[in-house]
Amino acid sequence: MIPREVESLTLLSVENAGDLPERVFKHLSPAVDIVAGVALREFVISLKKQYGLEPPESVGDAIGSEIALVNFGDDQPRAALFRVNDRSRVAPIVNRYVKHKAASIKSEQHNGTEILVSSDDDRRAAAFVGDFLVLGARDQIGKIIDTNARRDGQNIDEQLQKALSTRPAGASIVHYREGVQDAGKLLLGISKLTRVTDGSLELLEGDSARKALGRLPRSISFTEFRDYGVYTQTHSAVGNFGLIGSLIGIGEQ
Repeated sequence: MIPREVESLTLLSVENAGDLPERVFKHLSPAVDIVAGVALREFVISLKKQYGLEPPESVGDAIGSEIALVNFGDDQPRAALFRVNDRSRVAPIVNRYVKHKAASIKSEQHNGTEILVSSDDDRRAAAFVGDFLVLGARDQIGKIIDTNARRDGQNIDEQLQKALSTRPAGASIVHYREGVQDAGKLLLGISKLTRVTDGSLELLEGDSARKALGRLPRSISFTEFRDYGVYTQTHSAVGNFGLIGSLIGIGEQ
């Protein structure tokens, strides 16, 4: 149900995702001092309220282990998709999420699916699409509903499917994004370094540059949480962009 033209997609596999804020707090609080512990607790409470949860509440196993965060590249916050195991337990919380800041709720129909839309300025919205709860902006949710109806989303992206089929067994986070921006910056950095061009971003706006960059495969990263730390493996058309960029001075004034 996720459109193929999105800028990036992050897939998370989290056991008991509904209890995640509490688990993070319990895990970290013994390792910090009192002041940091209080700040961490307030952060968890604030985070839960953003999603319509009061401090003592938890959705527990009503939410499954699959979560997707979608960046549409539209200057709006990322949309979030949560697999739902028990809609009846989640629905009241969704209403409070949309009513954030005492806003009123408007119910709209889009391609046969009800979308709850807030009257507040942020226009946050929510909808149940298939087995998932989708939180995001009204137009983002509309695109997800339409993609789900057409069955032409990321699930038919051959590069993504191949990467997922060969991902490390312990990878709990998969990040899939277009590599055009990184590749373009890398090429500009090299051309400026070799004095072929002045490195101006306008050079990437030409038709030939757009076509060439558009043929690049997307970047995909796998993140594993191991006993000794966090391990991330990235496959990119431009390799380790951060390292290469630092060597040739990309981003320096």
